[in-house]
Amino acid sequence: HGLDQARELADRAGFSHQVHFRAAKMRGGDYGVAILSRFPVLMARHFELPTPRTVEPRAVAWTILDVGGQEVSVYITHLSSGGERSDLRARQARFIERLMSRDPRPKVLMGDLNDAPDSPAVLGLSRRLSDAFDRTGHGSAETFALPLFLPDLRLDYVLASTELTPVGSFVVRRIASDHFPLVADFELRSARVNVAAAAPTP
Repeated sequence: HGLDQARELADRAGFSHQVHFRAAKMRGGDYGVAILSRFPVLMARHFELPTPRTVEPRAVAWTILDVGGQEVSVYITHLSSGGERSDLRARQARFIERLMSRDPRPKVLMGDLNDAPDSPAVLGLSRRLSDAFDRTGHGSAETFALPLFLPDLRLDYVLASTELTPVGSFVVRRIASDHFPLVADFELRSARVNVAAAAPTP
């Protein structure tokens, strides 16, 4: 009904900052990803991911947050769905890897990767980033429930660079969308990095 969902969720949850990133126009609205933050957003950009014209557009969003005076990059994405699109997701993951490789800041990548932990896409993104749930998770890691006779799937991840130490992670098994929320907590150690360079481009 024309509701700005990112702003509504931010207001209800008490977050001071929110940014929505459109991947596509859909059903009269903007379809994509969003960030809600207690920390000021210093910069926000998004990039289209490699996607054939016959497939729903996908994007990766990049924000820089001011976390207690330190710049931290947060990347959010939603890779293409479908069991037959593993190669496409691997291409999208490589695009994201190249984007992040030019960014010297502490960084987090989160989102619906639509793939299993041992898939080429997830393994590729995990080469330089650690999986918060793998390191500190408790309970079930599955975030996508299937019918009773099939095992649930793990499709959602929070990955972080070494400046961010995971201290806990869990899945909230409540129905708010078609996926369960994944929570990850981190401690940020001070990192001296040169962030004067121009913003990275893919």
